Amino acid sequence: SSLKYIFVTRDGEAIVPQKLTQVEVKGEILTTIGDYAFEGFENLNSVSFSSGVTVIGQYAFAGCSSLKEVGTKGEFNISSITEIGSYAFAGCVSIPKSLDLSKVMVFGQKVFDNSGLEKVVLSGEAEDFGSAKAFENLASLKEARLYSTLAFDAVVNGTGITASDIEEERT
Repeated sequence: SSLKYIFVTRDGEAIVPQKLTQVEVKGEILTTIGDYAFEGFENLNSVSFSSGVTVIGQYAFAGCSSLKEVGTKGEFNISSITEIGSYAFAGCVSIPKSLDLSKVMVFGQKVFDNSGLEKVVLSGEAEDFGSAKAFENLASLKEARLYSTLAFDAVVNGTGITASDIEEERT
């Protein structure tokens, strides 16, 4: 495969993505983690950024199998994020198994594909769940707190949750 990125430290040392383990973005200027920004960085375990970041682009962290911490507090905290692109966390098997995504208003398709995500909290105000494919074929997803029909459609599309599971919880 071809090398897409090289990072240079303040000391002038070149770091190739395969060896990069931690990224800290300082300042408030950054608002988006761009499409494919860290795709395939298998050793990356932490990316911290300010609460000014509101968008995570498609495939931004896809294939980052060691990724445990994303966001503002040295943990997996994406409370400032309102939009997550398709496959953004695909293959991120080290992220938490339970996520509060209640601030996210727009989801791409298969956002957490092959991540092992088991539980989500979704907003009733979310506008788009990737044409009901945000969690498609995410068999590991077993529990969801839903507040809208759009969210319902998104979590019963090939996940470990069925319509009858949700009906049972309502009674």
